[in-house]
Amino acid sequence: MWPKYVLIAFLCLSGVEVERGVPFAERGKEVLRMDLYAAEDVDAPWLVFAHGGGFSAGRRDVPQVVALAEGLAERGVSVAAISYRLRQVGVGFGCDVPVDDKREAIAWAAEDLGAACAALTHRGARWLAVGGSSAGAEAALHWAVRQPVGAVVSFSGAVEPGGALHPPLFAFHGTCDAVVPFDESVHRECDRDAPGAFILQGGGALQGCWEQAGSPAVVWAFEGAGHEVCNSAMLDEEALDAVAEFILTAAYGGCMSSEFRSIGAPAPCSREPYFPCE
Repeated sequence: MWPKYVLIAFLCLSGVEVERGVPFAERGKEVLRMDLYAAEDVDAPWLVFAHGGGFSAGRRDVPQVVALAEGLAERGVSVAAISYRLRQVGVGFGCDVPVDDKREAIAWAAEDLGAACAALTHRGARWLAVGGSSAGAEAALHWAVRQPVGAVVSFSGAVEPGGALHPPLFAFHGTCDAVVPFDESVHRECDRDAPGAFILQGGGALQGCWEQAGSPAVVWAFEGAGHEVCNSAMLDEEALDAVAEFILTAAYGGCMSSEFRSIGAPAPCSREPYFPCE
């Protein structure tokens, strides 16, 4: 199934062993790959992580993803940073893109994330969480409300209302995010009669949904912040400590509870320029 010759590099970065370019799925002529950041414990839980980029750009090896993966591996959580199909290359994810196309872009990415989970299970992973940044978080949430996973971690992500499953959730979100809504609203603040008017629930709305379902949800709400949280929170040492503790608690059967943490002083929201999170 795989190409005859596959170059896999083993590096030591900040004491973390990294296995790069591991193939996990074929989509037509495209081979999807992942970089594996191994924690010291060979039986450590895994986080399968999808980068951002509006389903049209982004890479698994951008600095903030590398920092997140290395930081979690140092804290006892192994990370698989994955590549996935970017359906919207050359098209984007704007208000003129039909909602059905957006749904398909998310579904493609979620399917690829699921293939990475299956590949890791085949390699011996015993417990898996999924997560992502921005578009990658939308894919992770899409998968997590439809397929059983140990937990889900979202950096400025959202999902359509109505998912059936509610695994333990950790969400980071800016309260003034004009790209991916913090509460339930239209993605990118599109006009409601636009072809791409896509209703999504972000971190603020999801905590209520999870609590109604009796599942734990931890939400860090960055007051007055926008979509930049999808990058900045991934570089925050306190956030990495909290995510590692959250995943380890979920993986090893510890007591979990919901929490809403408001960070910073409340501030009025204003429109922000769009930029894709990597």
